[in-house]
Amino acid sequence: MKTIKYLFIGALMLSVAAPAMAQSEADEAVKNATNIIKSNAPDKDKQVTAIAKGFKKDPKTLTAIGRAYFNAGNKEKALEYANMAVAGKNKNYGEAYILMGDVATLNDNPGEAANCYQQAMYFDKTNPEGYRRYAYIMSKVSPKESANALEQLRQAVPDYPVDIIAAEIYDNAGDKKNAIAYYEKVDRNKMKDNQFVNYLTCLFFTQNYDKLIEHGEWGVTKFPAAPAIPRLTFYSYTEKKNYPKAMEFANKLFNISDSVKILPYDLQYYGHAAMGNKDYAKAIEIFNKLAEHPDANKGAKLDALKNIADTYGEQENYTAAIDAWKKYLNVAGDEASAIDIASLGSAYMYYSQTLSGDAKTNALKESDKVFADLAAKKPKAAEFAYFQRARIAGQLDPTSQQGLAKPFYDKVIELVTANSNYDPTSKGRLIQAYHYNMSYALIIQKDSATAKSYAAKILAIDPDFEPAKQVSNM
Repeated sequence: MKTIKYLFIGALMLSVAAPAMAQSEADEAVKNATNIIKSNAPDKDKQVTAIAKGFKKDPKTLTAIGRAYFNAGNKEKALEYANMAVAGKNKNYGEAYILMGDVATLNDNPGEAANCYQQAMYFDKTNPEGYRRYAYIMSKVSPKESANALEQLRQAVPDYPVDIIAAEIYDNAGDKKNAIAYYEKVDRNKMKDNQFVNYLTCLFFTQNYDKLIEHGEWGVTKFPAAPAIPRLTFYSYTEKKNYPKAMEFANKLFNISDSVKILPYDLQYYGHAAMGNKDYAKAIEIFNKLAEHPDANKGAKLDALKNIADTYGEQENYTAAIDAWKKYLNVAGDEASAIDIASLGSAYMYYSQTLSGDAKTNALKESDKVFADLAAKKPKAAEFAYFQRARIAGQLDPTSQQGLAKPFYDKVIELVTANSNYDPTSKGRLIQAYHYNMSYALIIQKDSATAKSYAAKILAIDPDFEPAKQVSNM
C-alpha cells in the first residue's frame, strides 16, 4: 500500500513537472537559436534547423525562432519559420500571423500585412497585438476601419487599454494633438513606462510644458528607472525659465544610475539651466563637456562654445570671453553670423574699458580689426561695422585732433544715405555721423561754412537737435 502511495505521488509530481520541463527546454532552444542567429557562424542556419527539428509541433517555439530571425534582419527566414509554425494542425496560431504581417510591413506590402493581422485577430481574439497592428496599418488608408478594429479589441478584451493603442497610432503617424487626446483618456497609473514616456514626449513636442511638468513630477516616482521622465521634465522647466527646478530634475537624470546614456541635448539644456541659475562655473563645465561630446553635431558644439563665451562675458572675464569667441569663430568658419563676429569685437571693447595706456590702445585696435573683418565678410552689416569703427577711433582720438573717426563716419553717411528708407537705428547713426563731422569742421578745421552745411543736414532730419541749431544760427 505504501509503495502504491509513493508511486502515485511520484507520478503526480512528474505530470506537473513535465510541462515546465518542456517549456524550459523550449526556452533554452529559443535562447540557443537566437545566439546562433546573432553569430557569424557560416553554418548558423543549419544549426538552427537542427534545434528546430525537436519542436516541429510547437508553433510557439518555431515562431519565437522566426522572430529572432526577424530581429536580426533576415525576413526570408522569419517568414519560413512563421509558415512552419502554422503548418498542419497549428494553423490557428495567431502569433505566427503577426510575424508574417510584420515581414509584409517591412516589405512595404500593407495589403498582405493587413490580411495577416486579420488572421491573427480571427485565430487569437484575446491577443491585442493583431488588432493593434491592423489598426495601425489601416489608419493610413481607412481611419474608420482602424477605429472598428480597436472597438473589436475593446469587446474582445474589455480590460485592455484600447485608448493607448489609438494614442500610439496617432503618435506614430505624427498627429501629436490626437495622440494626446487619447493618452489623456487613459489612467496614467495603468500606463507602462514607455507609454507614459511617449505621452510626455507628445506634450514636449507640442510645447505643453506645464502639463508635462505636472505629469513628470508624478512620473519620476512612479517610474524611477526611466531616464526620459526627469529628462523631459528638466527640459520643460528650462523652457519655462524655472532654472532652480530645472537643475533639480537635471540632477535626478544624471544620478539615476551610471548606465544612463547622457545625450548632447541633456548637456545643452543642463548648460542653459545652469547659466540661467547663474551657476556660471557649472555652466562652463557642462558646455565644455558638450563641445567635446563625440555624438554632438556641429550645431550643438557651436552652441556650447557660444554659451561659454557668453558666460565668461556675464562674469566680466573678458580675456576668457575673447579666447572663447575666437575658438567659436574658428569652428564656425563661414557659418559664423555677423552678430557672432561682432561679439568678439565687443568683447575687446569691454576689455579695453578695464585697461589703461598701451594695453587699452592695443585692445581697441584689436576690436577695430574685428569690425573691419566684419565689414569685409558681411556687407549687410557694414553700416554697423563702420559705426563701431568710428566709435573706437573716437576713443583712440578723444579730442578729435587727428580726425581718426572721420573716414568711418563718412562711410556711415555713404551707406545710410544710399537707402532713402532707412530705419530709426540708421537715422540715429546718420545724425551722430553728421554731428561728428560738424564739430570736427567747426572746432578742428575752423571751417564754419562746412560746419553749417552739416548742421543743415541734421536739422532736415531732426529740427530739434540743439547743437545743430546753435551752429546754424552762428
